[in-house]
Amino acid sequence: MFSFFSYGQFGIIKGTLLNRYTNESIINTEVTLILNDSITKITKTDSEGFFTITQINPHKYKVKVLVNNYNEVFKKKIIVEDVRTCYLFLKLEPIKVFNEN
Repeated sequence: MFSFFSYGQFGIIKGTLLNRYTNESIINTEVTLILNDSITKITKTDSEGFFTITQINPHKYKVKVLVNNYNEVFKKKIIVEDVRTCYLFLKLEPIKVFNEN
C-alpha cells in the first residue's frame, strides 16, 4: 500500500519599483502583501529597487506601495500559484508639487 502526502508548495513575487518618468530605482521602500484586507508580509526594496517576497501560499493577493513624494500604488488580483514566480514591475508617479507664487 502506498501513501501519498501533499506537501504545501509556495509561490514567490519578485519585482522592481521605478520612478515612472526617470526610471530611477526607488530604494528602501516597503512593499506590502495583503490577503483579505489583512497584511500577510512586508518586504523592502534593495539598493537597486528590487524586492522579493517568498513563501507565499497560493491565493489572490493585493500589493500596496506607499512612499513619500509618490502616489500610492495599490495592485489588485495578484495571483500566486504553487512553485511559480510572479513578476511585478511597478512604476510610481511622483506627486506634483505646485509653487504658490
